[in-house]
Amino acid sequence: MSSEQDDLRLNTLHRFAKHSPRLVLEEYSHCEVPAGCGGVVIRWADAAAGTAAIIHVACMGRVQAYLDGRAVDSGRVHVAPGDHLLALHITDIEGLERPAVLTRIGEWITGASARKDPATGLPATPFALAILRPQHATHAGTHESERLILGSSMDGAWLAAESAPSQSDAEDWWAPDFDDSTWRALRDGRACMSGMGQDHRWRFDQVTDMGAEILRIVGTEAWIRCAFDYRCDPERGGQGR
Repeated sequence: MSSEQDDLRLNTLHRFAKHSPRLVLEEYSHCEVPAGCGGVVIRWADAAAGTAAIIHVACMGRVQAYLDGRAVDSGRVHVAPGDHLLALHITDIEGLERPAVLTRIGEWITGASARKDPATGLPATPFALAILRPQHATHAGTHESERLILGSSMDGAWLAAESAPSQSDAEDWWAPDFDDSTWRALRDGRACMSGMGQDHRWRFDQVTDMGAEILRIVGTEAWIRCAFDYRCDPERGGQGR
């Protein structure tokens, strides 16, 4: 066989085709440069083993997230089927003229000042979060649209501590087995959006358009927990409640 034929055989795309209906094609990473060129990294993933997802957050402070007791260092996480615990530590909610607003973990802009809670005099700020599974292609050649795995809501599942965790709890309040029975449910935070300019409001709208609801955080620091379950459907590439 000639060298030219060998090159053609080695570069034939069908050699890389996946034949299992359990696999889905997903975007894993991408890059862009000012010149307009860039690239994307795609991979085949086993839907039954979980799915790649992106955490989108909009709030008036700095966020440290924990998933199942492990710190989340970027906006991309892997969510396996089963029960999970998402914990968030939000700091620097100072109610100053230029607090930070987070649209995705690691991406920051400046925002509007925080409103005051009439009962406590502390900053009352909006908060919204969505964990979204990106669009992907299935083995059958179909495309599955983005799917909401978890969204902030007023269903009582989103809990916040009344005060800072005690010293004995300081290192495990984000753990799945932590007792949060005394924590309070976060309430409707839409009133906190009043007076916010559209140049910043759209970032909250972006997260709520994904299916999340706006909740209210009271205070200059917040500790939040939410237990959720994720059930994966291999035929559809993943499904959350």
